[in-house]
Amino acid sequence: EKAPENPATPPMFCMLMRKKLTNSLLVAIRQPSLERVLYFDFEAVNDIGDKVLLTLSIEIMAKHSNIMLTDENGRERAEWLLQRCLLNRIGEKPADFTFVTKAGRSSTLYRTIDSCKPELTLFFFSNPGCPMCAEITESFSNDPFLQEMIAKGRLLIINIYPDEDLEAWYEHLSDYPAEWITGRDPDGVLHSDTIYYLRAIPSLYLLDTDKTLLLKDAPPEVVMSLCKRRF
Repeated sequence: EKAPENPATPPMFCMLMRKKLTNSLLVAIRQPSLERVLYFDFEAVNDIGDKVLLTLSIEIMAKHSNIMLTDENGRERAEWLLQRCLLNRIGEKPADFTFVTKAGRSSTLYRTIDSCKPELTLFFFSNPGCPMCAEITESFSNDPFLQEMIAKGRLLIINIYPDEDLEAWYEHLSDYPAEWITGRDPDGVLHSDTIYYLRAIPSLYLLDTDKTLLLKDAPPEVVMSLCKRRF
């Protein structure tokens, strides 16, 4: 493999870390459960010679990844991010929410699952006109195995639009397969960061028969692979 070429001028963030972390001591590495967040705590010395605790926070979300270097004053933002990422943890039941279907009927995630009784439930948050959302939709709807599982009632796919542009949503309703349940968030609770943390769209969640969360914010190929292994 060819190593990536180093830029002639280091990026500003790299220079900042070099300045702040050179000769520092790594004192702790933290990860909340199986979430995609890592914290590296460093004991360092500031510009006036005082000992300080610096935290390098890394949120791993493919092209939407985040990395922050914070001191004790900025730790509040890092802790806020931690609390958001702890929402709906793998191995637990995710928060229930209300949605309105394209037919105008109100339902909830739990009520829908209890009614359909699938072995697996895949629900993902998407936006109309989103290229990656369209790619996932096409990939899932063209997969013969997934289509067979949907037809047999073993797999339930729920597509939820969390934003407010209803005109765009209605315009793109035909993009979603008829055998999926397609709905929208009527109250805007999904973007309040209180029950779900939608770091990026699309976002895929996979639930077991008893609504236990198996996958969260997972890549589509991982979701598809696990579905095929479970059936």
